[in-house]
Amino acid sequence: MSGARSVLHGTARSLVLATVGLVLTVAVPAVAQSPSPSASPIAAPPATAQPSPGMGPGAGAIAVTLVDFAVDPVTITITGTQVDLVVTNNGITPHNLTIRDANGTVLAYTPTMRQGVSATLEFTLPATGTYITFCSLPGHESLGLHGELIATDGPIGSAAPGASPAASPGAAPAA
Repeated sequence: MSGARSVLHGTARSLVLATVGLVLTVAVPAVAQSPSPSASPIAAPPATAQPSPGMGPGAGAIAVTLVDFAVDPVTITITGTQVDLVVTNNGITPHNLTIRDANGTVLAYTPTMRQGVSATLEFTLPATGTYITFCSLPGHESLGLHGELIATDGPIGSAAPGASPAASPGAAPAA
């Protein structure tokens, strides 16, 4: 009888240990593991991206603010083709800033940012002309989060008489 009792006691102990192990396996990883980056609905950096040394609104970069549902400034005008923007989302809705040409080709974009997050957008346009700025998240552009990026050949405001600074590359001056 003592042998049967020992086997029964050992089986009960194994059952208890297996149950505790199962509970720990199910409960602990749910608390101890952090979510994977791909599980986040917002593809944004965990902290504000800082402008490069020497860059920023005071050093040639243009400050752009995104809100629900607008971009400020609506028209960004630069000289040449080098774009240097510091983009901040002040809206409660996640946003990004995307730049496309007249053919719809996306040339550059920021990550999607949650409220209070900033990112630097530095790139070179293929030519001077007018480009579209917008938030690429579904519906955001149609709700008003869009504008223009105008790249001019010369200093801003020094266009030849009758020339439109918003003319597309290769377009003839307006008469």
